[in-house]
This record gives sequence, structure tokens and C-alpha cells, in this order.
Amino acid sequence: MTSANSVVRAALILRYPVFDDVADATIDAFLDDARLFVPLCRLGDRQDLALMYKAASLMSSSPDLASTLAAGSVKRQKDGDVEIEYQATGSSSSSSSAYPNFEQLYQSVVRTAARISPMVLGYTD
Repeated sequence: MTSANSVVRAALILRYPVFDDVADATIDAFLDDARLFVPLCRLGDRQDLALMYKAASLMSSSPDLASTLAAGSVKRQKDGDVEIEYQATGSSSSSSSAYPNFEQLYQSVVRTAARISPMVLGYTD
């Protein structure tokens, strides 16, 4: 799945530079794990986005990566004339304040794909 993961991995690192210091093989392993949770067949063109958020959620909750993600958090980013500065809110001891809640982002993508439909019980032809 590494070739399929390369596009999602690139998008993840581009959008969230906090994952730039994480090895590609580690990100690929988390993307493979995320594929077990994400209902890809129901998401259509949003499947890569959901996969990216789920993998990021798994990585951000991993105790092995917590120190890497906290150390690599972006406080200021400059691209040409545009400069963005991030300010963490909440508890300063929490490393999760350095990046968004990826599980909530994942749930917001997947929730729209869940179709609630009536069940037909006792139907016989």
C-alpha cells in the first residue's frame, strides 16, 4: 500500500508540517492501520481526506510519537509575503494543543457519508 499512501502522506505533511519529522515508513504504517477503520467505499472522493485525518488521529494519540509531534510543532510559518503564526490555547502541558483534533475532523468527514435509512423487517416476497 506504500504507493497508494504516497499521495495521502504528501498531503498530510503539506497541510500539517508537524508531521514532517515523522519517518515516511511510520506514516505509511499508520495509514495502513487507518485503512482498517475508514469506510473507504462509502466516502467517494473524500476517502483520502478521511484516511489522512484518521492516520493523523492515530499518530497524535500514539505515546511513541507524542514527543516527536510536540517538539516539531509549528509556531510560525512564512511563505512569500504570507506569514502565519499559531497560538496554542488551553493547557500548555498538553502536546495536543499544538495541532487540531484530528479525530473530530475525521468524524466530520465520515459523518456526512453515513446514511440513515429505514430497515424493512419481515418482508417476504
